Amino acid sequence: MKLFKHKYLLFILLSSFLAVGLFLWIKSDNDLKDFGLNFVTEILGVVITVFIIDGLAQIREFERTKPLKLAEFEDAKNLFNRFISFWYVAYSRSVPAEYPETFDEFLSDKGIGRIFDYLDIGSKPSQNDSLSWTQWIQDNHDEWLAISNRYLERHSANADPELYKLIHAFVECPIMKTIPMMNAFTKVREKNDSHRSNALSGYLPKPKKTDYEVLQKMNQCLKSLNKKYYPDKSKSDNITNYKPVKLVNRKVDCALAKEDFIPVERLQKE
Repeated sequence: MKLFKHKYLLFILLSSFLAVGLFLWIKSDNDLKDFGLNFVTEILGVVITVFIIDGLAQIREFERTKPLKLAEFEDAKNLFNRFISFWYVAYSRSVPAEYPETFDEFLSDKGIGRIFDYLDIGSKPSQNDSLSWTQWIQDNHDEWLAISNRYLERHSANADPELYKLIHAFVECPIMKTIPMMNAFTKVREKNDSHRSNALSGYLPKPKKTDYEVLQKMNQCLKSLNKKYYPDKSKSDNITNYKPVKLVNRKVDCALAKEDFIPVERLQKE
C-alpha cells in the first residue's frame, strides 16, 4: 500500500528542502553551515524512509495480492477469448474471403463486421437442426454476460482499474445491448414482410465504432497485464492465439447464396 498518493509532489518538495539544506551547508558560515549539514542529514533520512521503505512495502503488497490479480487476469482473458472465438469461427464458416492479416483488423469492419454481411441467418451453426444462428448467438451472449457480471462481482475490491473499467464498458457496449433484441428485430422484419438479404445484418445491427474501440482496448490491456504477470511468457502478444486460416482450407458452409454477396475478388481487393 502506498504511504502517499502524491508521491511525485512529495519528491519535488523533499528535493527542494534538500537543495536549501545543501545551499546553507556550502554557502553559509558558522551556525547556518552546521544547520545546513544537519538539515541535509535529516532530509536524507526522510527520503530513505519514504521511498525505500515504501518501495519495499509495495513489493510485499504486490506479492500478497498477486494470486488475486492473476485470477482477475485469467477471468478477463477467458471472457475475451470466448467472445473472440465465437466470431472467429463464424467468420471461418460465413465469409468467402481471407481472414484479416492482423488481429487489430479482425476487430473492425474488415473482420467481425463482414460476418454481418455474409452470414446466412437461415443456415445452421451445428448439425443440430433445432438450433438456429439467432438462438446460438443469444445463448453465447448470455454466457458472455454471465462471465462479465461474475468478473465485476468477484474482482471489485482488487481489480486493475483500467481492466475493470473495460469489462464494464464491454457489458454496456451497443452489440451486447442489441443481441437480446434479435427476436424483436425478426418479428418486425416478418411483420413488414421485408425482402432484404438474409444476412445477419438484416436481423442484428452491425457493431459500431464504440464496440471495436472497447475490444481493441481490452486486447491492449490484456497484453500489457500478460507481460506484467507472466514476464517469461511475454514474447507473444497474441492473447487470443489468432491464427488466420487460408480460405482454401476452410469450409464456408454458412454463407449467403453467391448471388446475394459481393464477389470474393472484390473483398480481397479491399
